[in-house]
Amino acid sequence: MGPEVRTLKIALQYDGSAFCGFQRQRGLRTVQQVLEEGLGKVFGHDVRVTGAGRTDAGVHALGQVVSTTCTGSIPTVRIVQAANSVLPEDLALVSAEEVAQGFHARRDAVGKTYRYVFDTSPARSPFRRRYSLYVGRGLDAGVMDEASKRFVGRHDFSAFRASGSSVKTSVRTVAGASVHELPHLRGCIAFEITADGFLYNMVRIMAGLLLDVGTGKVDVEKVRAIIESRDRSRVGATLPASGLWLVSVQY
Repeated sequence: MGPEVRTLKIALQYDGSAFCGFQRQRGLRTVQQVLEEGLGKVFGHDVRVTGAGRTDAGVHALGQVVSTTCTGSIPTVRIVQAANSVLPEDLALVSAEEVAQGFHARRDAVGKTYRYVFDTSPARSPFRRRYSLYVGRGLDAGVMDEASKRFVGRHDFSAFRASGSSVKTSVRTVAGASVHELPHLRGCIAFEITADGFLYNMVRIMAGLLLDVGTGKVDVEKVRAIIESRDRSRVGATLPASGLWLVSVQY
């Protein structure tokens, strides 16, 4: 009999600024590649991980989750410390736990929460440029919050689907959405949304529509009609990746 194979559920955080997304790409620095190399050093064998979400280049994560298998007897309480000692500064493990065989970080997830951050400070800050979108003016957070509620429920979100997506259906169920101030980041407001799944660039396109609502360019009463139109041309630009955060994954 060979060594016992263990299945792990690992939570991690990363600053996406210097990563070309989560998924491995030949010749590019990605979260998956760097994480697999780091865990390989810890476990002493090749490692492959599956992420709950394939974040794009420049997108950050506060609560990404991956599943993987390993052999060896290193206690889970030591995996985080050991991995963080070899991983680069822009990627870190938060927790690791042994779970039942067959656990799959993406297929077993029932929901994800994303956040898009707008910086409305009077003056641009060089320290926030990688982690928010600077809009340089006040936004009506109240009306943006009202508009975000139109996303809640089960809808066809084709109007918020970027080209190049190969998914079979654009129907998703949004459990909650809001726009609120971030008390720990003065001058910043966040659009936060939880759903059972997301289309390619869906949150960044939604955030773009809310930005237009917050500046008065789009009337809040038109949001529902835009959703029902399923017409991408009725929504504005896809906002930059730097303001987007994967906050958590629900199981």
